[in-house]
Amino acid sequence: MNTDSYTPLIIAKLLKLYASGGFNAVKESGIRGLTQVHLDRLASMTVTQLDQFCEIDIDILMRLVFSEERVDIVLKLWDARQQDQADQENLIRWGASLPLMEEEFGMSGADYAALRRKLVIDTNGRPPKLSEEDELRVLRLWQEHKALPSRQRWLVLGQAGIPLNSAWTVIQQARSEDEFGNERDVRPAGSGSAKK
Repeated sequence: MNTDSYTPLIIAKLLKLYASGGFNAVKESGIRGLTQVHLDRLASMTVTQLDQFCEIDIDILMRLVFSEERVDIVLKLWDARQQDQADQENLIRWGASLPLMEEEFGMSGADYAALRRKLVIDTNGRPPKLSEEDELRVLRLWQEHKALPSRQRWLVLGQAGIPLNSAWTVIQQARSEDEFGNERDVRPAGSGSAKK
């Protein structure tokens, strides 16, 4: 039997013990290395979140050799997965195309389609053509946030209400116009300089 299948059972028993007797009951049971903060965090997760947490390959929670550092690492991995999932869902809701999702997350076409189905997004076709003013807005926002990783920049564009499939086209065109692969300065018509 795969030992990973015991992880949800172990966590369930741990949380039951914590719920009935608190932190001292967990300590008295002989489990070491978990802090009150760790247990509170696990106890606050929904069943779905706990299932996702248990999917992390943690070899039965390090074979029950808990340490604060190991649990922190697993919780950070779980946080990163949750943030990735939230970012993916937001980007797709805002119109992210498959090429954008491949670039940012290594997402396959099948995963992209499955996530769109999950989010009940069934629009297809060409992205809407942005006006020249909107294209400049895309380039300006992209340039203003150049210190951020590209994923965060796409989130900024989506939050600004710009359809990401259209923004993708504008950004790719701007990238291709720079033969060295550097992002060019964005200077709206009539301005003397880029970002101040």
